[in-house]
Formats: sequence, C-alpha cells, structure tokens
Amino acid sequence: TFLSALLKNLSRSLYKYETETQFHILLLFLIFVNTKACHNGHCVIKSSCRTRNTDIHYTLRIDYMKKIIAVLLCFGFVFALGSCSIEKTPILDNSSNSYFVDFYTDDDYVYIECVLNIYNPNNTESEVTISAIDSEDVEIGLLKSPNLTGVDKDSEKETFRLKSGENTVTVLFRGEYAGIYHITAREIPRFIYIKEA
Repeated sequence: TFLSALLKNLSRSLYKYETETQFHILLLFLIFVNTKACHNGHCVIKSSCRTRNTDIHYTLRIDYMKKIIAVLLCFGFVFALGSCSIEKTPILDNSSNSYFVDFYTDDDYVYIECVLNIYNPNNTESEVTISAIDSEDVEIGLLKSPNLTGVDKDSEKETFRLKSGENTVTVLFRGEYAGIYHITAREIPRFIYIKEA
C-alpha cells in the first residue's frame, strides 16, 4: 500500500541517524514542518530535509495523513513507555537461605534477628524498608503489637540498600516488649513485607 511504501522509504532515509532522539525529531519534522492549507479534500505537506544532499518531498492525501498521525501517536506512546523506569519490588527468598538466628529483649523492645536472602530484580541499587507481622507473639504476651520494624543490624538504620541481584542481609525485627518472656521454637516471621523506602 501507499502507506507501507511511504514508511519503508522514510525508514531508509532515517536509518543514518544514530540515536532514537534524532529519529523522533526528524520524523516529527517531516510531518509538521511547512504544512500548507488543504485544497479540494487534499492536504499538501511539503517537508524538505537535506540529508547528505538528498531532498525529501511528500504529498499526502488527507486520509493517509490521518493514518500517519495514528502511527506517530502509537510510536510516541511506545517511546514514552520505554523511557519510563518502573521500579520493581525486591523478592524475599523463603527457602532455607532465609533463616532465624537469635532472639532477645531489653526493657522496651523485643529483637528477632534473622538472615534474609532478597533478590533485587532492578538493574540499579534499591533502597527498601522491611517490616513484619507477628500475631502469635502478641497472643503469648511477648509483644504489645504485632507490627515489627526491620532494622539493619550493621548500620542500625531502618532502610536497606540492595544491589542488583541477590542480597543477604541481617535484619533485627524490633517490636514493643509486653513483659512476658517466652522462649519457643522460632523461625523467621510468617508475614514479611518489603517496600520502597
């Protein structure tokens, strides 16, 4: 079809451009620069771009113009999606690579020490918070609230920096001490949440 031939010729003319930015700028230039008024149901678009001594001239019917604009909108939408950086949530490995280490209290808090294996699917470093819910220890009088805050044992901060790929972090899950000390067979908290900081 005429539209296919036009796009093919246009792509041949644009292949010399090295970057996507140059490609999009030239494409928009060809469509919207030097637009003349419509006559007898036709729109004449005379767009010239001198590339290596080559002049490009196009005369398009108005229906083909609409198709071209639709194609451009699709390209623009895809380009916009591609330029967006969507942060993915790191994933906790619930296998034996994540495990309980220790448990202790002070006057105010309970500390549940765990080693967690976390996979970061992003190509860059991510900063996250880690929390947990432990309702069972509320029922036995160990915790006042089931909400546990994850603290980095090394930095003592409530945020964790994860490199791209696999990470092993030591987390102190901290909760409010209810005053009744219980030593039971322990594992990592059942419900652990990882969120962007």
